[in-house]
Amino acid sequence: MLPKRSVRLTAKSGESVLFGAEGGFVFVGISGQAIPAATVFCSQAAGQHGGYRDEALLEPRTLTLSGFVEGDSRRAMDERLRQLNRVLGQLSGDLTIAYQNAAGAYVAYGTASAPVEYGGRVCRRGVHRTPVTVQLQCCRPLWYAPEWTAEQLRYNARGLKLPLKLPTTLGVGGYRRTIYNDSAAGLPLQIDILGPAATPKITNVSTRKQLALTRPLLSGERLTIDTDPEHTSVEYTDLYGRTVSALGYVDAESDPDSFEFLRLAPGENTLVFESGDDLQNATVVLRWRQAWTGV
Repeated sequence: MLPKRSVRLTAKSGESVLFGAEGGFVFVGISGQAIPAATVFCSQAAGQHGGYRDEALLEPRTLTLSGFVEGDSRRAMDERLRQLNRVLGQLSGDLTIAYQNAAGAYVAYGTASAPVEYGGRVCRRGVHRTPVTVQLQCCRPLWYAPEWTAEQLRYNARGLKLPLKLPTTLGVGGYRRTIYNDSAAGLPLQIDILGPAATPKITNVSTRKQLALTRPLLSGERLTIDTDPEHTSVEYTDLYGRTVSALGYVDAESDPDSFEFLRLAPGENTLVFESGDDLQNATVVLRWRQAWTGV
C-alpha cells in the first residue's frame, strides 16, 4: 500500500502541525511543488538577432497547502485553528515544510506569506470542520532530503607488483569516491580532512574543478570546508581545538570560480583527494544533502 500524502509544518520553536489522512488537520492538496519559475539573463550584441543566454536562475517557490481543520466540538476545532496560526505566525525563522508522497520524503523551508484563508464551517456527523488554505513563500526553491549523507573517501594504493616487500609503495595512491547527484541542481559539499597531509588537494574529476591548499596538515590537525554559497567557509582546527578561518590557505592557482569546483554537478561526480605524500594517510569525510528542483 502506497503511503498517503502529508505535510508537516514545524516552527523554529519545535511546535508543529501535521496535515495527513486523519486527525485534527486533514490534508487535501498542495500546489507549487514542481520546478519553480526561472529568470533567464541574456545579452545582445549590436546588430545581433536574438541574444546570448548568459545565465538562468530559479526564483523563490510559492507553495499553496489546502486542507481541513477538524474537531469533535466547535471549541476543539477553534483551538486547532489557533494552534495552526500560532505555528505559522512565528516569524523568527523559516518553517520546516516536510512533504511526503509515494516516492519519498522531502523538506523545504519557507514562511507563511499571506493570512490563512478560512472556508465555510460545516458540521457533519458530529465533526466540526473548517477548510483552510495556507500560502508559503520559500526563498530557497530546492526540496532537500530529510537526512544528510556522509561518506569517507577510500584510499586506493596503485603501483607496481613485485615479488618482494618494500618500505614504500611504487606508484601513486589517492582517495577517490564517485557520487551520483540525482538532481537538476548543483549541490554544495562539506569536507572534513583530518591530517596528516603534505599538500592537500581536492579535485572533482567530472567537472575539472579543484582546490589546493598552501600549507600542510600535521597529524591531528583538521580542515573543514563548506561550499554552500549561503555560508561558504574554510576553517582550520589545531591540536588544542582552536578554530580559525583558513581562507588564506587556499592556493591562488585554484580554480578562479572559487568554491564552484567542489559542488556536485547533476549526474556522476568523481572526487579525488591527494595528500602530496603517499606515506601520509589522512582521513577525508564528505557530507552532502541530496536536493531536487521539483517533486
